[in-house]
Amino acid sequence: MTANVDNVPLPESVFRSVQIVLPTIEYKSVEQIGFGMNRRVYRVSDGQTYWAISIAKSCVYSEINSFRQEVKLLNYLQDIIVSGITPQDAQLVESQDGHFAMIYRFIEGRNLSSVTIPESKLNTLAIQIANFFYQLHTISLDSLNSIDIQTINLLDDHYIPMLKIAKDDIDGYSYTYLKNLQEKFRYYDNNFSQSPVLVHGDISGEHLLVDSEYNLCGVIDFGDTMISDFAIDFAGILNDMPKEFLDKIMINYNNSFDTYFFKRVEVLINMAPLFDIAYESAVHDSRKKAEAIQKLKQLAIANA
Repeated sequence: MTANVDNVPLPESVFRSVQIVLPTIEYKSVEQIGFGMNRRVYRVSDGQTYWAISIAKSCVYSEINSFRQEVKLLNYLQDIIVSGITPQDAQLVESQDGHFAMIYRFIEGRNLSSVTIPESKLNTLAIQIANFFYQLHTISLDSLNSIDIQTINLLDDHYIPMLKIAKDDIDGYSYTYLKNLQEKFRYYDNNFSQSPVLVHGDISGEHLLVDSEYNLCGVIDFGDTMISDFAIDFAGILNDMPKEFLDKIMINYNNSFDTYFFKRVEVLINMAPLFDIAYESAVHDSRKKAEAIQKLKQLAIANA
């Protein structure tokens, strides 16, 4: 989910359904605060606090089911993540014309990608992120049976299908570079000695929020949560922060790392432009898609 907006108004039918749950909200106070591949997010005040309203761009069953799953997960995490940094009091509402919306308490904070963290605050923030990762990754998978979180193989289920879709948009250098990365990841994955865990799946500076003192105050957008390789959450840090900051998080992560852990992190972050190409194609942003294609080409040439 990006902090950009596409200025599509919240459907009035959805607002009326949300108003049943939050009777003091007013339509004039609704503002769009972001959109992603499949969703738009709005903010509204009930007079005392702000709420987020997330709606699907289409009413297909997969999105409706994803909303149901995310609401269940958020309410479960509300009792598990002791720092209270995940969205709270999530509910699912349905409008009379078949739109579904997820509402939850809006978290006040600034995206990590939009601020410069003072050197004196980096260690504390790294500890806070490491603690969140540890709490999330050590959740018993048996306790998630009723939520039905998918188990995902990152290579077979995500990156190989992405490459097939992007093949016609990229040059031969880029394609060969990505194929080589995927072969490396296959080797590292085949020697993966730790069990899959619950992961956020879309960690970035956009989804980590900090307060005025640069403390972690929110982790948002759990729409890509899955049971998978925990390397993906650590790789996400490198979207916006240097490796030195990731090292601080790893030092404070109260769990062990397998032999090929950081090798997988490196491959995942190097394949990030492939994800960006797929994402920008889905949201029809030709400029950012072209930037992602160019970034991938530069990586391919640099590593030729």
